[in-house]
Amino acid sequence: MPHYIPTYNISEYYVLASSVIFYYDFTLTMAQEIKYLWSSKPRLVNVLVLLLRYISALDYIIVIWSTFARMDKSLLSTTGEGQLCREVGKVPGYIGAVCQGLTSVFLIIRLFAIMDKRRWILYLMVPFGVLNVLLSVVIIKTSVALEGSIGAPADAGPSTLDKETPACYLIPTKGHLMVASYASIILFDSLVFALTIGKVGLGGFRFMRQIHRSHTSIASILLRDGILLYAVLAFVNSSCFILYLLAGSVDGGYLANPTGFVFNYGTNTELVHAISVIIVSRMVFNLREAGTDIHEGTMEWHSRLEREVTAMRFRVPSTQATRCGSSSSLGCSVAGG
Repeated sequence: MPHYIPTYNISEYYVLASSVIFYYDFTLTMAQEIKYLWSSKPRLVNVLVLLLRYISALDYIIVIWSTFARMDKSLLSTTGEGQLCREVGKVPGYIGAVCQGLTSVFLIIRLFAIMDKRRWILYLMVPFGVLNVLLSVVIIKTSVALEGSIGAPADAGPSTLDKETPACYLIPTKGHLMVASYASIILFDSLVFALTIGKVGLGGFRFMRQIHRSHTSIASILLRDGILLYAVLAFVNSSCFILYLLAGSVDGGYLANPTGFVFNYGTNTELVHAISVIIVSRMVFNLREAGTDIHEGTMEWHSRLEREVTAMRFRVPSTQATRCGSSSSLGCSVAGG
C-alpha cells in the first residue's frame, strides 16, 4: 500500500529541531566534558559517556543527510540501486539502538547506586533494558523502503518516489512490535522514576533538607538528576507513544499513517535520542562537579556528607582562630568555651 508524503514534510522540521537541541547542548557542555572526562584519569564511565556523545553526534549527521539530501530516482526505487537507500536508511536506527542501550546502562547504574546497590534492581531492570534494545533492532531490521509521490492523494496507486522527495525513507512493518517496544520503554522509564521517588521519599527528604542548609549542592543534584530528569525522559517517551497512537485517527496528511511519525528510527525517535544523551551527560557532569560519581550509593553518599557536616560544625572559624592566636592561652580558652 502506498504512503502519502505531503509537500510540507513534518519530519524535516522534527529532525531539524531535534538536531539543533542536541548540538546546542553538545556545544554548551563541551567545557564540562573536557574538565570531567578528558582531563581526569581514564574510567569506564568516562569512556561510555564519550561513546554516547560522539556516536550520537555522528548519528545526527547521517540523519540530517538522509532526511534533507535529494537523490536520483534509481537510488530511491525499491529495486536495484534502491538497496543502497534501504541499507543507509537503517544506519541511524541501528546507531540509535546502540545509544538506547548505553542510556539504559547509565540509568541502571544510577538507580542501582541510589537503591544502595541492591541486586534485585539489576534482576529487574537489566532484562527490560535488553528487551528494549532487541525490539528496536528487530523493528529497524524489518523496516521497508517507503513508496509514494509528493502531493499524491492518500488513495493513489503505487509509484516510485519523486526525485525531490527526501532520501532514504523507511517505515516499520511490525506495528505490534512498535506498540510492545513503546510499552516496554515507558515501563522501564516509569520504574526508574517510581523507584527513585520511593527511595527519596522514604529516607531522603528530611536528611536532604539538613544537608541543603549546610550549603552543599549534592542534595539538589540528587533531587534533580534522580527525579526531574527521569521524569522528563518518561514524559517524552509517553508523548511520542501517544502521538503514535493518535496518528492513525487523523484523516489525510502525514499523520494518516501512524508509522509515518516514527519512520526510520524505531521507538528511539530523534527527540527521545537527544533528550536521553542530554540527561545522561548532564547527570554525570553535575555529579562530578559536586565531587561524587554516578556509581556512588545512597548510604555511601549519606555517610560522606554526615562526616562533612560534622567537620563543618566543629571547625573553628578562621577569624576566631586568628584572634586566639594573638591572645593568651587563657583568653583563647575562655573565648572558645
